[in-house]
Amino acid sequence: MSLPIFQMVKSFYTPEECKELVGLFGSQGTKVPEHHTGMGKNVNVKMLGYDEHPLLQKFIDATVSTNKLALGFNLFDTKDISKLVNFNEYNVGQEYPWHLDKTPQEHPNCDIKLTALANISTTPYMGGDFEVFIGADSQKANAFFKQHYTAGTFVILNSQVVHRVTPVTTGVRHSLSYWFMGERWR
Repeated sequence: MSLPIFQMVKSFYTPEECKELVGLFGSQGTKVPEHHTGMGKNVNVKMLGYDEHPLLQKFIDATVSTNKLALGFNLFDTKDISKLVNFNEYNVGQEYPWHLDKTPQEHPNCDIKLTALANISTTPYMGGDFEVFIGADSQKANAFFKQHYTAGTFVILNSQVVHRVTPVTTGVRHSLSYWFMGERWR
């Protein structure tokens, strides 16, 4: 069985909602110490519970619904794992190198199945491109992401796909991320 690589929803968040989310994390959220971001991630990260704001709950609910309708992964209830959504701020020179989303050591009996991402940038930026490595189709997929993964866009990615964010060259890039877990891969 071939697993879907990703699902995308354009205009998931309005420009006003993006501004609200960036403001929310600017005034709230717990800053993640640099040594906890892992895998060479050079980015500022804050976390906030998805149940603390309806726009964060919308992010989780949309992933669960899309998974049920289009992907079919057997996922654990988010209340049983983590309620924390990451807010990522990439300034000039910051990036997230090629990586796979791996299950934290404190959850040895499960695996990350889906990665949910939302671009909530409120101002223009250059660089900071989201890219995937999927073999021969990588160039085509990355051209698609460059064109379509714009502010307000939401993406659900199979966590077994290698991906990265290229260095930001001008401006500031903001995104949300959340990882959905399920039983170990077989």
